[in-house]
Amino acid sequence: MSAAHHIQNPALKRKLESELDRAKAAAAFDAGVAALEEGEKARKTLPAIQAELSTLRRMLERPTRVEATLKQPAKPKIAQRNPKGAEVIVGALTAELRRRGGKTPIRKTLEEIWPADDQEFVRRAAGHVIKANTDPHGTTASGVGHELTSTSSRGFYKELQPTSVFAKVLEMAGAFDFEGHNAVTIPQRASQGGLKPAWVAEHATIPVQQDVYGSSVVQRYKMAIVSTFSEEIARSSVPHIMEIVRTSILDDAATGLDEYFLDTEIGVAGLRPAGSLYLAPTQVSAGGSASDIIADLTWLRQQLVSMRARQPLLVVSTMNVVALEMHFDAQNGIFPFQKMIQAGNLFGLPFVSSDNVRDDHVIAMDASKMAMAIDRPMFDTSSHVTLVMLNADGTDPTMTGVTEAGSVQVSDAATVTGGPAEVRSMFQSAGIAMRMVLPVTFSQIAAGVAYVSGVNW
Repeated sequence: MSAAHHIQNPALKRKLESELDRAKAAAAFDAGVAALEEGEKARKTLPAIQAELSTLRRMLERPTRVEATLKQPAKPKIAQRNPKGAEVIVGALTAELRRRGGKTPIRKTLEEIWPADDQEFVRRAAGHVIKANTDPHGTTASGVGHELTSTSSRGFYKELQPTSVFAKVLEMAGAFDFEGHNAVTIPQRASQGGLKPAWVAEHATIPVQQDVYGSSVVQRYKMAIVSTFSEEIARSSVPHIMEIVRTSILDDAATGLDEYFLDTEIGVAGLRPAGSLYLAPTQVSAGGSASDIIADLTWLRQQLVSMRARQPLLVVSTMNVVALEMHFDAQNGIFPFQKMIQAGNLFGLPFVSSDNVRDDHVIAMDASKMAMAIDRPMFDTSSHVTLVMLNADGTDPTMTGVTEAGSVQVSDAATVTGGPAEVRSMFQSAGIAMRMVLPVTFSQIAAGVAYVSGVNW
């Protein structure tokens, strides 16, 4: 109820009602003005809203192509082959010879030799073997060669095992590494039995024994050779070059090592160690019959027993292994040695064989008494050297067993015994020289070798 209903004065009541009506009209007018303003705003924004609605309608009515780029999953790493010492050297030398002879990039040759993805590590290993020589002209100067440096020494000799007795014994004996030094000291017991225990009663004093130890010093020697190739050979196919290099390195190195390891020569200070058969006990073979062969093997076994051999083995030529396997005992109608040969032993003694062993020798050896030391083989090539063409065949002019005093220089070529010796320039004759140096030595820390001579099995 409004306040006008409580006023009794009619005039005042009419005036008050008139003012209330005027206030309501004013409020209604203000509301209408505000509504008009809102309507004007809506009218202005309506076209934009309609345009947005139209765009959305068109997007909904047509097909939409959605593209997304997904990250590729990581590829698993390829397992890499473990490079072998001799394999790396042969490949590296082949690449270097092709670079010199045919200007073929080293990387290209290495990829031809080892093309597979799992051989990348082998390619890198061979690439690291090839290192530029440094001289005052720098490593990029024309004519400056690449030095094929050292690689795994044990890996190299392991590759020689199929044909080399030295490499097989090296594996059994546990070779020492010179690691760049000129000698290796190997400790050893002076005698056996020094620490033999005794029976001791309860509460009794335990006796004290003192063992005696000594040492053997193994000197570092080296075997070395220079070989020459024509540039025409260096431009041959990769398999052809590799076969030449492999023959030059592996086969000839195995032959040379075995020849000196199994000879009877005395050692020469500063030049070579004594052969393993030097001053070794020996006797002449009893003959070629089955009983004679058994007699020879019995004597060798007795020698191994007297040595107290811990790693006994026999060293036999390949021809004698074949002869034993095919030896026929006509009286009993059997091949008495065939099964033993096929099992890899002779009366329980393991044997190693090689073409490099003399056919008239059979050797018994205790590998634990062999002191053997090696260092990393080194290789160089050059097409800019001048060589005195003297070999080591023992026929003058020669350089067999070369000492510093006996070295032949270019200036000595005309007057050398049996000369004049040929002097050849690799540059002038379009040739390539390859040098191999094998730091190696062998010795016996105690008597560990005996052999039968005059064998005709």
